[in-house]
Amino acid sequence: MHLQKAVSLDPESIEAHIALGSLHANNGEPEKAAIFYRKAIALDPQSGDANYGLSSLQITTSQSADAERMQIALESTDLSDANRILIGYALGRAYEGLGKYDQAFTVVHAANRCQRKSILYSRDEQKAMFERHKTALGQDFIDHCRSCCINDETPILVLGMPRSGTSLVEQILASHPEVHGAGEVEHTRRFAEDVSKLTGKPFPQNIASLAPQKLRSLGLEYIKSLRHNAGTALRVVDKLPHNFLRIGLFAALMPNVKIILCDRDPLDNCMSIYQHHFHEGHGYAVNLTELGQYYNLYRDMISFWTELLPGHIYRVSYENLVAHKEKQIKALLQYCNLSFHADCLSFHKTARFVSSPSATQVRKPMYRASIGKGGNYDRHLRPLIEALAQ
Repeated sequence: MHLQKAVSLDPESIEAHIALGSLHANNGEPEKAAIFYRKAIALDPQSGDANYGLSSLQITTSQSADAERMQIALESTDLSDANRILIGYALGRAYEGLGKYDQAFTVVHAANRCQRKSILYSRDEQKAMFERHKTALGQDFIDHCRSCCINDETPILVLGMPRSGTSLVEQILASHPEVHGAGEVEHTRRFAEDVSKLTGKPFPQNIASLAPQKLRSLGLEYIKSLRHNAGTALRVVDKLPHNFLRIGLFAALMPNVKIILCDRDPLDNCMSIYQHHFHEGHGYAVNLTELGQYYNLYRDMISFWTELLPGHIYRVSYENLVAHKEKQIKALLQYCNLSFHADCLSFHKTARFVSSPSATQVRKPMYRASIGKGGNYDRHLRPLIEALAQ
């Protein structure tokens, strides 16, 4: 392995140790991952990537000592903003694990405020983008695609807000012998980029100006890309949460596609987002008011698709899935036209590469600890609660 060689050649390479930690984490080997993250931290206690990676493993044996160490790092005057942000999130996880919710919120809130300074985000621009998808991918587009529909049952779309249970649902489905979990692949984004090149407009504006056969060709290329590395699997899961924006695209072009929308309690969902580090494309995630406003845009978008496409979207409640695992999993498989398979009940034992922030959680049996977690922070969440109520 190249990374192992890199570490052997340079035992003080912080980057190589972090990379090895991430690799083991994504492969479902948290104990091995922890070894390399801790080596990186020993070399540089202020490494945000190493501390954040270690915290994502949810190993609680040394949580108190880790919290003390990270608190000291946060108090350092020479800590870069990038490291301050990541250590803030990581320390928030540690404090939450210790039941110190006020302290957890304080450090996470500070991390988000620090990150917000460097992000260009506009709620109005987000709203305009959502409206553009409604306008371009509505009934007129569905009618436009009637002559070019692709009768292929390969794709299973798992979508919804980030942190809503999409990784869990994908892991359940990927445990079925006839299903391959492709993860958060970029195929739909490439589809959108190809359309934009042809129209000269932001996706999906003017998409209906493209000839039906051209759209069909792009759709077939999407399916071909999705099947890459899928082997003999009959179905492939595309788990990109923000595909919720493009539900109309898939329903029009691939009417046999299975669309699974993951639902979670809004307060729990938003608080979980607020506690995680997302790239700048998720600019809404780092401010409580903007997060609540974004969730409302999402909720309105889902209402639009549901009205436009009755019966085309299958909703999975995270809370119901946890409370009634076997019943809900059987219903999910039935919707996907898959026979029941016991491996889907023991999904946490399925060995596969998972690179989402939920890589550790999906390798554990279902647990209720995440249900109602927003209530631990109620007194701090007034801006979010008020925004969600608008």
